[in-house]
Amino acid sequence: MEAGLSYHLVRLVRAYCGRRGREEALAACSQHKVKPRPDPVIAAFGSETSTDSDLKDLGEHRISIIESGVADGVRIVFDNQEENLSQMVDASLNAIGSTCCDIEKFHISTLAFLSGCFWSSWMLNLSSMAERSLIVLNQSFHRSHWRHDKWLGANLGGWFLLEPGPASPLFEDCQEMLKSRGEEKASCGCEWSLCSCLDKVEKGVKSEVLRKHRKNHFDASTFKKIADHGLNAVRIPFGYWIVTGPTNADVYDGPALDQLDEAVKMARTCNLQVVLDLHGNPGGENGLRPCGREKQDWTWKEWRQEEALECLRQVVVRYRGFDNVTGIQVCNEPSPAIPSNVLCDFYEESIRVVREAGMSPHDVCIILPIFTQWRIREISRLWLERGNIHRYDNVAWDIHFYHDFHSAWSLLSHEQHVAVLQDEARELTHLHAAMVGEWSASRPGPYPEEEVKDFVMQQVLAYNHSSHGWFFWNWHDYSFYDKWDMENGVIGNGRLPRSLSELKSQSAQRFLSLQDL
Repeated sequence: MEAGLSYHLVRLVRAYCGRRGREEALAACSQHKVKPRPDPVIAAFGSETSTDSDLKDLGEHRISIIESGVADGVRIVFDNQEENLSQMVDASLNAIGSTCCDIEKFHISTLAFLSGCFWSSWMLNLSSMAERSLIVLNQSFHRSHWRHDKWLGANLGGWFLLEPGPASPLFEDCQEMLKSRGEEKASCGCEWSLCSCLDKVEKGVKSEVLRKHRKNHFDASTFKKIADHGLNAVRIPFGYWIVTGPTNADVYDGPALDQLDEAVKMARTCNLQVVLDLHGNPGGENGLRPCGREKQDWTWKEWRQEEALECLRQVVVRYRGFDNVTGIQVCNEPSPAIPSNVLCDFYEESIRVVREAGMSPHDVCIILPIFTQWRIREISRLWLERGNIHRYDNVAWDIHFYHDFHSAWSLLSHEQHVAVLQDEARELTHLHAAMVGEWSASRPGPYPEEEVKDFVMQQVLAYNHSSHGWFFWNWHDYSFYDKWDMENGVIGNGRLPRSLSELKSQSAQRFLSLQDL
């Protein structure tokens, strides 16, 4: 993602684009003797208004670019209200890209043009084009000030939050230790149960075992390998207890911030961006082992949101000075049982806490998980209705597009899986900002090696359509499930090239054509 203007300047540009877009669209309605649709109440362009001081800061040359771009957007919509409108908008956007050799002019022209498209489409009651213009405008707004490349990375799961698979050796060793001490019936299936079992051994064993694991599971050589393969980021899942220590009678071991510090520093040494992922919230955002505890009778009201917010605040205060920390994720895979309005309330509070604690939109993206594609439209629509698309800057959804964990996936042919990937790419472009936080090569049962290679590459092509990038799950899988192991199973088996830096340019285009959506 190519950085351009300062965050402050882009907000000034957007404010003036909004003002001029509305004025130009109203003038066009009068000229064409069209009764304009009332101003949008919730899905408005934004609450910002430009002042005389703002105009002075913009300068006459930028104002001229904005007014010209807005006028072009309004003209295109009013002159092409038939079936070819999407094609005309696409062509105009492509023309801006091909004629603007100056990065500042390119960003300002794009924002202005899309503003004109939005306001004129809204007033002409072209709802689909208005909504799409608003979404693409937000994507363009993000790209104009975000100063980091989009993430192409791997998850470092099983490190600061234990799961069988990524941390299988530890689970197996602990099971053997318990067996040797006469605890044959003890079962370690998640971090909670492992800690609970180790507490039965003798005092201090749990802390000793886990501290050793956190020191050795991944090390400096891991980060070097990731960087050497052309990836530019890592997503580091951790449980809240790493930050605050266990609370509310939880049996986890922590805090261990000094070890998380080392992880961030090792990534920085290798020029890797870091997404800090609060993977396990207090009480759990679901009742499954990825958040630390598998609990069949879990209910969403056990999620201790106030504690989670305090944990986020502490993380922000500690890592806001690290320039390679470019993302912070507020939770992971929230249960579908959590009501959408409750989830959005928590997300709004999380954004407030993160920004007030010192991570700015120019430096750090806040990541809010929708989790599965089944909730994308529901959650994103509610977010739009609340007016949050423009209220919050550099906030992205996290989607996990797994083609596994349900028998229905086994019914699809390889070609049908690829068709689903094309649909997923379209879903990503409908979101104002998004990342694919987890994906893998796994499908139900074995399937031919040539299909595996194609499936992996087709996922890269699809997920490159996300605004913020993607992370494979996992860098290494110690259960030797090769389709979940990027280091050995995917790269090592030749399912992706050994140098991955070229992958970000292998998407047909960053966003699908408007006419395809």
